[in-house]
Amino acid sequence: MAVHPSLLQQFVLMRLFPADALAQLAAHSSTHAFAKREVVLAKENPSPSLMFLLEGRLQAIDFTLDGREVGLHFIEEGQYFGEISVLDGLPSPEVVIANKKSQVIMVPASEIRSHIFANPSAIEAITSGLTQRIRDQAN
Repeated sequence: MAVHPSLLQQFVLMRLFPADALAQLAAHSSTHAFAKREVVLAKENPSPSLMFLLEGRLQAIDFTLDGREVGLHFIEEGQYFGEISVLDGLPSPEVVIANKKSQVIMVPASEIRSHIFANPSAIEAITSGLTQRIRDQAN
């Protein structure tokens, strides 16, 4: 079911897009609820959507060679995730799970990808976010 464009405007990244693009993206977007410990984004397949955490808390994780779970970073309300896979079309480099009951807005990759690449401000915002995450993980 579609979401209202005003719901997308709650997210800083989405405010970088013009109103007509937001309306188009909102028409293809949907909300999904996730229970605690439920997988929100799997590692095996490309992400079907750029996702925004509306409510709750998520954690990006990976697994060591011996199968132990390693926390990579948290995703807080208002943040987006799945951008790496949306940009390159390859499987996600991490698994994202819900730390508590969460609600996520999903904007289909097939719809938002061209809008991102046509918007230098969006590319800059995503690049800055990725570089900050890399620096945080390196520390």
